[in-house]
Amino acid sequence: MARFRGFGMDPSLESLVYGIHSTMEVLTTGSRKCSRIVTMAGQDSEKKKEVISKAKSMGIRVEVLPRAAFRKKFQNRANQGIIAYVAAIKTFTLEELIRSAYQATDKPTLAILDSIEDPQNLGAFIRSAGALDCHGLILPSRRAAPLNATVAKVSAGAIERLPIAETTSLQHALETLRNEGFWIYGLDAEAPAPCWQVDLNGPVVFILGNEAKGIRPLLKKSCDFLISVPMSSGAESLNAGGAGAIILYEILRQKRAALEGK
Repeated sequence: MARFRGFGMDPSLESLVYGIHSTMEVLTTGSRKCSRIVTMAGQDSEKKKEVISKAKSMGIRVEVLPRAAFRKKFQNRANQGIIAYVAAIKTFTLEELIRSAYQATDKPTLAILDSIEDPQNLGAFIRSAGALDCHGLILPSRRAAPLNATVAKVSAGAIERLPIAETTSLQHALETLRNEGFWIYGLDAEAPAPCWQVDLNGPVVFILGNEAKGIRPLLKKSCDFLISVPMSSGAESLNAGGAGAIILYEILRQKRAALEGK
């Protein structure tokens, strides 16, 4: 059964979505109910007009505030002069996510984020996942960034399309995933095997830890393989969005190559 991440179980509680693209994704996908849209008066771009027109065609109330009132109300956030009031993000059970992934393909890709608590990093990862054929994301109920307006904005709307599950125990989730045929890969800076030297052509789950401490030791021990993204000497570690994009691209590259017989 779907739940509402960070807002309890009541779907009527609202969250905010900032910006033209993110708002259009909400309207286009129908992923979340939108109760109203607030815009700043003046200088409407063509894309902003498209969002307003679509909202009105869907019977969604559109409010126009004077520039000063809009900026005061929304504290000058990077919003392109448009805000949507929407229901909280729906999350799913692990079983629902697995079922959805296998309905999409017999070799799905899922990701687990362990202790990623920065909304910017989470949003960047979700954007990469949405672009690189990831079939779902698994988050812990604790030690995870909230699925808030910042995450939605940084994801550029991808959060409206990517199925997300949450679990109280990532360790138990790994056991369930392995029983369902997934191979578990953990990203570890010290792992000797670069990601492109490991066979990733199958039902894959990869775990990404935070950039300071990486994957927690118990989860690391539960991985089937540890892989790395080699970097230049002295370079700083990549954030979740950057590291995740590299791994997801390599998984996608290998799976497409296998389909093409290369």
